[in-house]
Amino acid sequence: MGTLTGKEQSAFKLLFDWNFSLGGRFRKFLATLLHGRQTMVSFSPALSLQEIMGDSHNHARSVRKVNRILRVHFRQKKASVLGPDLSHRRMLVNSLIHTPRIQKAIAAEAAAQEITLVEAEAKARKYANEIASDFSMPVIRFLDIILTWFWNKLYSGVKINHVEPLKALAQSHTIVYVPCHRSHIDYLLLSYVLYYEGLPPPHIAAGINLNMPLVGTILRKGGAFFMRRTFRGNPLYSMVFHEYMYTLTSKGFATEYFIEGGRSRTGRTLTPKTGMLSITVRSFLRDHRKPLAFVPVYIGYEKLLEMASYLGELRGEAKKSESPLDIVRTLAALRNEFGKAWITFGEPLDLGSFLNSQAPNWKDSSGANDKPAWLEKTTSNLGDTLAGRINAAAVINPVNLVAIALLSSPRHALGEEELIRQLDGYTRLLSMAPYSDRTAMTDLDARSMIHYVENLQLIQRKTDALGDIISMDEKTAIAMTYYRNNVLHIFAIPSLISCFFVNCASITRKRFCASVRFSTLTCRQNCSCNGRNTKRWPWCKHGWIVWLQKV
Repeated sequence: MGTLTGKEQSAFKLLFDWNFSLGGRFRKFLATLLHGRQTMVSFSPALSLQEIMGDSHNHARSVRKVNRILRVHFRQKKASVLGPDLSHRRMLVNSLIHTPRIQKAIAAEAAAQEITLVEAEAKARKYANEIASDFSMPVIRFLDIILTWFWNKLYSGVKINHVEPLKALAQSHTIVYVPCHRSHIDYLLLSYVLYYEGLPPPHIAAGINLNMPLVGTILRKGGAFFMRRTFRGNPLYSMVFHEYMYTLTSKGFATEYFIEGGRSRTGRTLTPKTGMLSITVRSFLRDHRKPLAFVPVYIGYEKLLEMASYLGELRGEAKKSESPLDIVRTLAALRNEFGKAWITFGEPLDLGSFLNSQAPNWKDSSGANDKPAWLEKTTSNLGDTLAGRINAAAVINPVNLVAIALLSSPRHALGEEELIRQLDGYTRLLSMAPYSDRTAMTDLDARSMIHYVENLQLIQRKTDALGDIISMDEKTAIAMTYYRNNVLHIFAIPSLISCFFVNCASITRKRFCASVRFSTLTCRQNCSCNGRNTKRWPWCKHGWIVWLQKV
C-alpha cells in the first residue's frame, strides 16, 4: 500500500473529481488533466466487427448496432468501477416517500398514532434522512488521501488475497460484502482496498451510535447508511429501511454489512444474525433481474487497535460509547507497532443458486408482501454458510501461530529451539493439508516469526544458560487468546485425529470411523449444541467430529 503515498494531495483537485454528474467537456478535460494518476485504463476482450455485422449489408444499421454494443459495454464498465448512478440524496428520499409501500405505511401510522397524514409523512421523511447515505466521490478522494497516510503510519503493510476473481464478478452481479467484524477499522480498510483495486466502495450499514457530530457526516458521505439496533414497535421505520435496502440492491449498488452484528470480543466468528440477510433476500425476491452474490471477507490483524477495551469488557466493564474523542486516542496510538493487516476475499455465494437449493419454488414468492414460510430457515442456513466461508478464508499470520504454541505450553514459555520446532510443525501441517483453497498463510520461517512477534512487543526473550526462553506475561497472554481464537478452527480436524493416537500407536480405519460415529451420536443427544450446524459453532469440540465425518 505504500505506493499510494505519491498521490495528489491538493484539495483544489478534489473539486474536479470524477462522478456521474461531472458536467461539460471542459470540466471533464480538467478532471483528466488534474487526476492523471487516478486514471484507470482497462483493456477489454476484442470485439469482432465481422461477427457483429454478420451478413448484413445495411451500413447505417450496422453502425447503430456497434454504437449500442459499445455504449452498453462502457456503461457497465463505468458502473463496475464507480458504482451505479445515484440521484441526489433529496431526490432519493422523495422517491422513497412516494413509493406505494411507504405511502401505505404512512396511512397506517397516521391511523395508529391518531395524527394527520402530513405529520406521518414528515416522520417517514425524517427516518429516510436519518438512514440514507450521501455518497460523494470528492469525499472518497479526500478519505483516500487521509487513509493512505493513516495506514502507512499504523501498519507495516496491507496484504490482499483473491481479489482478482471479484473484479469479473462485479461486472455481472450486485455484490453484498459480508466481512467478519473485529474492529472499527474493518469498514474503512475494506472500502479503501476496494477503491484501491478499482472497484466501487460499498454502501455500508453502520450502527446509529456512529452517527456522531462531524464523524457521522464524513462516514455518510463515504457511503455509510445508519440503522437502529432494533425496528421493533416501529413499523414505519422498518418499512422505510426495507424500501431503502430494496432501492440499493435493485439498482445494483454494492452494499456491506456485518452478519455477526457486532465486533467479536473473543476473536471467534460469532453466531450470525439474520436480520440484514432476511432484508436482502426479500429485496431480491421483489426484483431478481440482476443476479446477486454475497462475498465473504476475512479481515485479520496482527495487533488489534481496540484490544485494551476488549479486555476490559471481558473483565465485566461496561462497553464505552463511541465518541469523536476516539479519533484523538487512535492518533495517539500511532507511535506503537501494529504489524500488518490482512484481507482475504472468500468464495462468493450466488443467492439465486442458493435459493434454488433451499427453496426450489422461491420465484413463486416474488413480489409478495409477506415473508414466505421458508424465509426464516433459509436465512439461517445462509448465515451459517457465509460464516463457514468467512472461516475458510482465514489468514494464519505469525502472531496466530506463536499464540497457539505458547498458550499451549506450561507457564506460557518455551525454549527458542523448541518453539521453532513447534512452529515448523504447524506450517508443514497447514502446507500439506490446507483448510481450504482460500486460506492464506505467512511465508516467514519459524525463526523469523519469533523475531517478528518480538518486535510487536507481544513476547519476551530471556537468556538462559541452556538457551533463550521465549515467554509472555499474564496480561499479554490474555490478549493473545484473541489471536489464537482467530484460527483455532483451522486446527480442529488435525487435533481430533491426533487425539485418537495419544494412547495408542495405531488404530484401524473401522474402529476409527466407529468412534467418530459414536461420538457424533452422543453429541446430537447430549451436547448443548444439539447437533446444530457446526459452521455456526466452530469452537464446539463435538462439532469437530461432525466435520470429520463429512470429510
